[in-house]
Amino acid sequence: RTSESGPMRVTVTEPDGSPVSATVTINRQVVGTTDADGHLWTIQPAGGFRVNATAAEGSVVVTGP
Repeated sequence: RTSESGPMRVTVTEPDGSPVSATVTINRQVVGTTDADGHLWTIQPAGGFRVNATAAEGSVVVTGP
């Protein structure tokens, strides 16, 4: 969790903690792909938002405040 409109780290991992290469969208806009450690840094949108991470294994959605 970060402050509104501040930097936000998205982390995508398997249940065992292994990093996953995933395409990340925020509010339906692609913001990038996770790195070798499963991380992606971006700017947190103001207000509510929806983060979707999609990989070959499937996808996951998280909503923010």
